[in-house]
Amino acid sequence: PSGAILVILQMEGGNDGLNMVVPIDGPQRALYEAARPNLQIPAGNLLAIDDDPVTGDGLGLHPSMPELHALYGAGKVAVVNGVGYANQSLSHFRSEDIWFGGIGSSQLYVDGWFGRYLDGAFPGELVTLDCDGTLLPVFFCDDCNVLAVKNLSEFALPDDPLYPDLPDKKAALTAAYGAEASSTSGVQLTIGMSGATLLAKMDDYDQVGTGWSSNLDSLAGGLARRLKQVASVIRFDNTMPPPASPAGARFFHVRIGGFDTHSNQGALAGRQASLLAQVSAAIDAFHADMVALGVSSKVLVMTFSEFGRRVFENGSPANAGTDHGAAAPL
Repeated sequence: PSGAILVILQMEGGNDGLNMVVPIDGPQRALYEAARPNLQIPAGNLLAIDDDPVTGDGLGLHPSMPELHALYGAGKVAVVNGVGYANQSLSHFRSEDIWFGGIGSSQLYVDGWFGRYLDGAFPGELVTLDCDGTLLPVFFCDDCNVLAVKNLSEFALPDDPLYPDLPDKKAALTAAYGAEASSTSGVQLTIGMSGATLLAKMDDYDQVGTGWSSNLDSLAGGLARRLKQVASVIRFDNTMPPPASPAGARFFHVRIGGFDTHSNQGALAGRQASLLAQVSAAIDAFHADMVALGVSSKVLVMTFSEFGRRVFENGSPANAGTDHGAAAPL
């Protein structure tokens, strides 16, 4: 659709996909139960979805994800199972290079797969917001501009509380960046163009309010807060009349960490169940906000993790977990 919006949701640490999209019956179920005597999700607790299109075995979502299950039933969620890359390194860092770069397992990371798209489609523009303190390498690019900020309220030019000089400071920075941008190439041109873009966007983002009533407000945790930032920008760009200047962001990244479950992973309860519950509730609330704004038909949320985890559990029954593995569902 025109003005399509993408939200990349990163489940950081290596999510155990086999306990998120789980075999209910058939040969896969028998293998699953044998490999996971302590971590298996009972078939009767799973939230059934369509059968595996390859094997015909039944599949279900983890019971902590009823919101995503309902969205799946409404035709709003697709499961892409078994996504990974050849010759899995089992390293967080190397796997992230491969995922972020969209590269083969023997290639070196140079830039992000989405950054390459931005270079071609939006050179010099700032249409991407990473709601984190550091920029996700999937957005690394040569000619595009990407904003990484943990809280929108922090994206502002600071004033001196004792000697307020904000107008003079902004004028000086504008002149300095303008001088750099007059260069024809090289680092000076990059600094000048990016700096000028950043100053202009500060004025736009200063108008973006986050105090509105969102379905995400009732949820605790960093993921809900980050998605509220995303929803606030989308709301601003789609509801504010002139002379408000749209922020223009259409591509976003949010993250939730803690999926490196070598121990104490849990089955029906535990660390992974809690994290999956947060993901499910937050996506559902974000979707409800998009419906209320009238833009849900052009918003896509994509989840990913740097790898899945081993089929066989490890450790003792009391603190069983799973080690780094390969493919997992999106």
